[in-house]
Amino acid sequence: MKKAISKIVAFLLLAMMFSMSAACATNKGNVLYVVNFKPEFQEYYEYINEKFEEKEGIKVEYVSVDTTNYSNVLSSRFQSGLLDVFFSQIDYMINGQSDYMLELTDMGVEDLFEPDVLESCKIDGKVYTLPLTRNMNTVFYNKKIFEEYEIEVPKTYAEFISVCETLQNLVSNPVGGKTKIAAPILLSGKTEWAVNMMTNQIYLEYVLSQQPNFYDDLKKNEDYAKVNNAVWTEAFTRIKNISPYLNSTFAGLDYSTSSIYFSNGNKGAYYAMMPDGSWNYSQIMKANPSFEVGCFSLPGADSEEDCNITPTKLGYTVSIFKNTQKAEYCKKYIQFLFEEENYEKFLNDTMSASVIPSVPSDNAFVNAMYNQSGETYFSTDSLRVRYLPLEPQASDVIQMLQGKMEVSTVLNNWNTKIAEAYKDWSQYV
Repeated sequence: MKKAISKIVAFLLLAMMFSMSAACATNKGNVLYVVNFKPEFQEYYEYINEKFEEKEGIKVEYVSVDTTNYSNVLSSRFQSGLLDVFFSQIDYMINGQSDYMLELTDMGVEDLFEPDVLESCKIDGKVYTLPLTRNMNTVFYNKKIFEEYEIEVPKTYAEFISVCETLQNLVSNPVGGKTKIAAPILLSGKTEWAVNMMTNQIYLEYVLSQQPNFYDDLKKNEDYAKVNNAVWTEAFTRIKNISPYLNSTFAGLDYSTSSIYFSNGNKGAYYAMMPDGSWNYSQIMKANPSFEVGCFSLPGADSEEDCNITPTKLGYTVSIFKNTQKAEYCKKYIQFLFEEENYEKFLNDTMSASVIPSVPSDNAFVNAMYNQSGETYFSTDSLRVRYLPLEPQASDVIQMLQGKMEVSTVLNNWNTKIAEAYKDWSQYV
């Protein structure tokens, strides 16, 4: 009797397990798994996913995590297979993630983009990701501070340092009745990559002012990839010279908090400038919708003519997981994102810059931000990424700004990193 009962129980357990397994398989087949690294876009995707579910009759399981944890989450999804559509950046594609990306041919949206934009999304002539925005480095500034103290937007590196000196003096000697200044520059170093938003602008302009054909020549000779020389030393000395004007706790400040401090102040004092990426404008405005913010391109060279370059590239992109079993639904999802009404809402909700000429942004500030310089590295930035993709180690730059590391050490470390990556230079030319 006991054996019979045991057999019945075992049978029921097996049946239940089979039922659960079948249910899981069915659920997995009827769910589109979408993973993103933009928590700040949550509201838009809640709206768009609901619309897509109604249109196509498939459930969208949407997960969004911050950039710090995104790589780990994405790697886990690559292994588990619980992934269909994911968002990334051009750099991800170039630096290895194309192995996990489905080739995006005949998507029906290719004609929306300019040829050079689509070209930046290719490896060996094949498209693996599609852009939703373009990004640029910029300096956000507190318009009220600049106006109150009659400070002009700097147009050369010397003028920038002069503005920093003026603001630093006001920190030490506040003027009654006017905005109290906490520091000339707000920088977040705890989120290490954020430091590159300042670094990139300065070294790009200075190096190109001295070697205008640097990135073109880089393709011809690996010697051009060496950064431990006089030109790069001066570029990084200019970066180091900014350290006295930073918020004193920059090394411990995380990126998300910096937007709040910049737009709302900290303990009654405000920061005059914040080197950042254009994408953070939406967070600044969300933190304080009434905040008056301006922007300018951080000058790194000695003449206005040479300070007319802005590091600009394709930023936020969307891809399909190579091993998806729902490729047709994935393609429909991406096509849905680029429908004019939906893409227009995306631009307005996220305060982003358009990559589709027929659907421009309605945001005057966003448009002004992208028209602030005469020359950008929008199309040719892919060369910088492909041929010198390795940025200086952000942790080294932070130590340099803290006075804990010499410029020469930062550049030697970077030079070693580049040499290791390019042992066979011929494959990159």
